[in-house]
Amino acid sequence: MHKAGYDKIRFCGEQARGDGLQYFWVDIYCIDKSSSAELTESINSMFRWYRESTKCYVYLSDVSIKKRKASDSSKEYTWEPAFRSSRWFTRGWTLQELIAPVSVEFFSRDKKRLSDKSSLERYICEITGIPATALRGRPLSDFSITERMRQTTCEEDKAYSLLGIFDVYMPLIYREGPNAFRRLQEEIRKSGSISQKSTRAGMRLLVASSDPLRIETVPINDYLQYAILSYTWGDDEVLFDDMRSATAEQRQGYSKIKQYYNIAVKHSFEYVWVNTCYIDKSSSSELQEAICSMYTWYKNAKIYYVYFEDSKYNNIDSFIKSRWFTRGWTLQLIAPAFVEFYDQNWNEIRTKHSLCDQIAKITSIDPLVLRGADPTSQTITKRM
Repeated sequence: MHKAGYDKIRFCGEQARGDGLQYFWVDIYCIDKSSSAELTESINSMFRWYRESTKCYVYLSDVSIKKRKASDSSKEYTWEPAFRSSRWFTRGWTLQELIAPVSVEFFSRDKKRLSDKSSLERYICEITGIPATALRGRPLSDFSITERMRQTTCEEDKAYSLLGIFDVYMPLIYREGPNAFRRLQEEIRKSGSISQKSTRAGMRLLVASSDPLRIETVPINDYLQYAILSYTWGDDEVLFDDMRSATAEQRQGYSKIKQYYNIAVKHSFEYVWVNTCYIDKSSSSELQEAICSMYTWYKNAKIYYVYFEDSKYNNIDSFIKSRWFTRGWTLQLIAPAFVEFYDQNWNEIRTKHSLCDQIAKITSIDPLVLRGADPTSQTITKRM
């Protein structure tokens, strides 16, 4: 008698043979998980294996093809809603499975080919928040790739699924809990040979009242007052290169940044910070240092503004359903003392403290931590 999952494996083999491939690989069948050495080696090699594969087949067990009514002239795929809500996109390993292989093909539970990564790029970007250029093969050092850390079967996999993306090797210790993420950060520091000199030199901030907008490297001290902005990334955000080349105004995301500066000036802040604008992602060492310093930067900010592009004023339902809460960096809610939320028209919604109960339900973060309790006693990587 075959196990329930055997038909999927047989289908994969038939598809590979039809595509002229001699071999195919499935993680649960090809890794001896009883051997800790083999499991460690496999997980540390996973990104490279996906990158070197000819094709990556994605079987979506919760997506089915339905026939369209003859009177329905819609150009959308009949399976699009199910595709968008598929559990596959919430997995921790999805990031490398989408980015690493050149060819990714999606199949329904009916074993019908839906389409490929290239054709479904717009949908995938909207669902995952992964930039289109990353899906097309742009070097990962150009991106803040931990922005989207997804749900995983166990807590440790949240860190383990990123090993290949950061090109670091780390022994696996299942049941270590949040310590896995701390070890990952330490390995990132080691691999990048990050200079402590750059940390002491200062923090790259923008002078809020400058026109045109101007970046300064400001010495870090206890008296430094700055605000931070967070939002869900789109395809045309203002990047560090745009600020450096004075072409930021050509980006669609510029108006969002400018409005943020206006609010910061209104609240008497001289300096502001936005991660897309002030981190040079072409420098792997700077990117790694920034990721490892992120919690400290957010904790030291005097205020943290969150812009909800998909939330309407006084509409709690749109607040709860906002894509912002599906992002990886939920620690941004824990670190700053003061957080203010703004709707799509830049009307202030409320604050972290006044919305604490709702945020706790959405994110599963302990309400006590949201109110300022010491997060080190909590599993703070539970929802990143």
